[in-house]
Amino acid sequence: MFLQKIESKNAPKPVGAYSPAVKLGDFVYMSGQLGLDPNTNELVEGIENQTRQVMENIKALLNEKGLDMHHIVKTTILLDNIDDFQKVNEIYGAYFEGVYPARSAFEVARLPKNALVEIECLVIDTLMYERQQEGCGGCGGHEGEGCGDDCGCEGC
Repeated sequence: MFLQKIESKNAPKPVGAYSPAVKLGDFVYMSGQLGLDPNTNELVEGIENQTRQVMENIKALLNEKGLDMHHIVKTTILLDNIDDFQKVNEIYGAYFEGVYPARSAFEVARLPKNALVEIECLVIDTLMYERQQEGCGGCGGHEGEGCGDDCGCEGC
């Protein structure tokens, strides 16, 4: 089967009939993550704590495939109350460096388990390409000039 299920002992168990994340080729589709403590599968209290826990749960699932936050290309944030957006945005933003993923945010009528925030992600596994670049290291034979189209070195 081409579809791989991704789970982590460091992320909560699903609260329904779904996989926490699935991988197909280079694409990882992460189900909406809630602020559930992985040890108890219960929501932590408060919007700030739930947001931090959501982000930690996302990191745990990514780490199962050797991925990190920079592999996330798109997120959708669902909020119980859009007035919490600024608090969520501040915590969310601290988990990224450089280019932030594309993002949508919505207020919804209700979230599973009466959560205050849920975040889902689209992730691209670029590890193979990153390793090729690291292995190439600008070819090393070009004295810092990097590789050109006519370089001919393997993996560049």
